[in-house]
Amino acid sequence: MSRWRHLLLPALLLLPLPAHAFATWQGGGARMLLRGFALADRNPASPLYPKRNEQGLGGLARLITEGHEGAHLAWQFNAYQTSLPAFMTGYTTATAGVERSGIAEWQFGRSGRDSRYNHLAIDRFNLRWTEGNVDVIAGRQAINLATTFYFVPNDLFAPFAAQTFYRTFKPGVDALRTEVRLGALSQLSLIATAGYSRDATRAGGWRNAPDAKRTGMVARYSTVIRGIEWAWLAGRVRRSNLVGGSIQGELFDWLGLRMEGHVRRDTGGHRRIEFAGGIEHRFASSLDLRAEYYYHGAGAPNVAGYTTVGPSSTGGSYAGRRYLALGGGYEFTPLLKGDAVAIRNIDDGSWLLSMNTVYSLADEAELVLNGVLPVGRRPRGTVLKSEFGSYPAMLLAEVRAYF
Repeated sequence: MSRWRHLLLPALLLLPLPAHAFATWQGGGARMLLRGFALADRNPASPLYPKRNEQGLGGLARLITEGHEGAHLAWQFNAYQTSLPAFMTGYTTATAGVERSGIAEWQFGRSGRDSRYNHLAIDRFNLRWTEGNVDVIAGRQAINLATTFYFVPNDLFAPFAAQTFYRTFKPGVDALRTEVRLGALSQLSLIATAGYSRDATRAGGWRNAPDAKRTGMVARYSTVIRGIEWAWLAGRVRRSNLVGGSIQGELFDWLGLRMEGHVRRDTGGHRRIEFAGGIEHRFASSLDLRAEYYYHGAGAPNVAGYTTVGPSSTGGSYAGRRYLALGGGYEFTPLLKGDAVAIRNIDDGSWLLSMNTVYSLADEAELVLNGVLPVGRRPRGTVLKSEFGSYPAMLLAEVRAYF
C-alpha cells in the first residue's frame, strides 16, 4: 500500500484533468507539456563509463499554471514528473545539480545507473506583488542575468550549457527578488537567494534547510546609453564576492555585440576572472550566425588539472580555461528549423559538435532530432586526454506536445 501511495501523488498532480481550482483566479489556468524521449549514446572505451553503448526511452510531464488576482498580485506554479533511465538525465533535464531545497523534490524507485529516474519536483512556485514601478517576487523562480548566448558567466543561478537548444523552462531557485523600474530604459534588481549544502540522499542532491553561509546577495543596475544596454552587478554568491558587468547592442545597424563577465574572489582570497564576448548577425533569409569566446578563470589550463567528465545540461561544468563557440540557425521552411553549434576547447584542441532540428507536427506538437559528436583524444583508462574527447556521441529523438 505504501508503494501505491507514493505513486498516487504525481499521478493526481500531472493528469490533464479540468483545473477548476486554478480557474477561480483571474487569468488563471493550467496547461500540460508532455515530452517523450528515445536516446542512444556511445561512450568512450574507458572505466569512467560503466557501459560502452546505452539506449533508453523516457518521458517528462510538466504542469504549468499562472494567474493574477487584481492589479497587484500574480502567481506562478510549475511542476514536472520524469521517468527516465538514470544515464539520460544529463541530456534531457536542465535541473540536475541546480542548488535549491530538496523539500519540494521527491524521487521514487531504486538509485543507480541502471534504474529508472522517477523524479517529481516543483520547478517554480512564486508570488509577485506589483506596486507602481516596483515588483517583488518571492519563492522558487527563474533568474537570468546573462546577455551572451552560449557562454553565460553572469548567469549565476542555474545556467544552461552552451550546447543546450531547448531553453523554454529555466530551472527555478529559491529567492526573493525586487525589480525597480527607474525610467523607461533603466532598472535596478536586488536579488537574495537561499543556498544549500549538498546531500546525496535527497532527490535533488541538496538539503531541505538553507545554509546561511551559502546565501547569495546580488545587485544589478542596467541602463541604455546611445542604443547600447550597459549593466553593472556586484554581490556575494556561494561564499565568493564578485563584481562585473555586461554590454549588449547593435553596431553599424547590422552587427550584434554581447559581452559579460565578472571578477570573483573566494573566502581563501583566490581571484578568478570569468568573461564571455561574442558577435552575431541575422540575415534577411532567416539565417543567423554567432561567434563567442569564453575565458573560464575557474578552469584548468591543461588536461592534468581537469576534474569533470561527461555531458551536463546545466552550465558551469567546463573543465578548461579558454573556449570558442561558432553556431547559428536557419528556418528551412515554416515548419522546419535547424540549429547547430561547434564548441572548441582551445587549450586541449577538442571539439563538441551539436546539431538540432525541430519539425512542427501541429500547432501544439513538434518532433525534435538532436545529435552530439565529440572530437578529441579519448581517455586512456581513467586518465583524461581531452575534455570533449571524454564525452559520448549521442542521438536523441523527442516529441513534445502541449495540452
